[in-house]
Amino acid sequence: MLHANIKYAPGYNTLDVVKTKPDSIKLIGPSSILRKIKKIDTDNLDVLDVKANINKILTLQLDSIGNKVKTNLKQVQLEVKVSKFSEGVVSLPIEVINVPEGITLNYFPKQISLSYATSLENFKNISAQDFKVVCNYKDAIDNSFLTPNLVKQPASVKNIRLLQQKIEFIIKE
Repeated sequence: MLHANIKYAPGYNTLDVVKTKPDSIKLIGPSSILRKIKKIDTDNLDVLDVKANINKILTLQLDSIGNKVKTNLKQVQLEVKVSKFSEGVVSLPIEVINVPEGITLNYFPKQISLSYATSLENFKNISAQDFKVVCNYKDAIDNSFLTPNLVKQPASVKNIRLLQQKIEFIIKE
């Protein structure tokens, strides 16, 4: 299991899932011992104020598995692509679903703002069409407001925040 504490400098982050290569190792030994092994930890890694790619070799903590178990690796590699990030804001239409037949809703606001972070390389490729916000009428709280839920987003964004948590509505007859 990777034990890494990575703190990025302001304006920097990664879109990658932080994991080691390889993500698993082969163990050879008595099955009675192997059944008890759930994970093998790496040495701790603390890196602060990260502004550049990380490429580190981490030693596996093999003492915990005993000398009756052999492995094909003693180290793993940690590679993290670090990029300069920027924040974007888009305004999205709200779609209300599961409104019972015969009921007409008037809700406010009709649009909701959403903020996100992405790498500068991806920033120009992100648009409002990449996101979708839906309110489910079945989940209406006390029949007075709807809760917006993000149901579609691009994989190349992080730290998404809906800038409004409640959508007010009235039933028109």
